[in-house]
Amino acid sequence: GLIQERLTGFISHNEGRGDPELIMKNKLNERIKRYEFVLIDAPPNIGIITRNALRMSDYYIIPVIPDYLSTFGIDELVSELKNTYRMDIPCLGIIISKYRSNVSTHKKYYQILKAKSNDPGGNYVFNTTIRETVRLEDVPELKNYYNRYTPGQLYGYGELRGDIRKLTDEIIKKVEEYEQ
Repeated sequence: GLIQERLTGFISHNEGRGDPELIMKNKLNERIKRYEFVLIDAPPNIGIITRNALRMSDYYIIPVIPDYLSTFGIDELVSELKNTYRMDIPCLGIIISKYRSNVSTHKKYYQILKAKSNDPGGNYVFNTTIRETVRLEDVPELKNYYNRYTPGQLYGYGELRGDIRKLTDEIIKKVEEYEQ
């Protein structure tokens, strides 16, 4: 959307003035230093926004819906990032998102991904899944009102909030394992 258009316009206007994949890093580097962990949610493509986010990252995570089409290109994505874009940053793992435990396809592909994670060179699959809920889908529309809502009101007080908290702990643990 809007950020993609602005960044593309900025790149066109500043052509020849440095690497366009480092714009975000150059602009945000000082702010990011204040935090121990920063998560950047990028679009599901390898466009300029995603490449900018990856260039400033120590690791990346692949969110995936556990179905055939969503899981089809995971290995190709990891290979393309490394070989085509020369991004030699480790994949921290795969997060199962929009998971519906009552859907047999979701159960099946979750198990397939977990089994593949045990293969040599397989991508780790986080144990915590993020369930599909209407509340989660509504959060981006509430972004303008985040100052008026508590996290519990945005993410719910029950299972989803617990899932996000567990996933956060699991991500931190995985980062600490990499850094040892």
